[in-house]
Amino acid sequence: MINKALIILCTLMITISFSQNRRFERYLTDIQNEFQVPQISADSLENIKPLILDIREKEEYDISHLKNAKYAGYYNFSLDQLNSIDKVTTIVVYCSVGYRSSKIAKKLIQAGFKDVRNLYGGIFKCVNQNREILKNSTSTDSLHTYNKKWARYITNKSIIKIQ
Repeated sequence: MINKALIILCTLMITISFSQNRRFERYLTDIQNEFQVPQISADSLENIKPLILDIREKEEYDISHLKNAKYAGYYNFSLDQLNSIDKVTTIVVYCSVGYRSSKIAKKLIQAGFKDVRNLYGGIFKCVNQNREILKNSTSTDSLHTYNKKWARYITNKSIIKIQ
């Protein structure tokens, strides 16, 4: 009886996890369709040396961010902070899942930057793929999940979700 209950429980957990992943991927597709900005995968990011801009808020960035990412913010984002950047520089922007960063990518493209890409799935997809995140320059398992609704898209059980 215990073995049967355990099998049912495991099956239910796998089904819920699969459903969350499908919902997350659908949401990412919706973002792509809405903004129509070039995307880059975390795998492809390893092959180039872009300027990486974290478009999340300072509180989110301070908890953890991707390696070599510079804080740029969302609500206080200003093109002025990029005055010294050549317009042909490869720029990759990211946020939690890609919505905020897609909006900023669009602004950058409209401002004349030639090689702007949004990190597909944002930092959430990176941590779900077991990619390293940093607090300052030290590896961490903590991630600001923006809010409880978005936290459900973190499927990596080793991540400490902070809101």
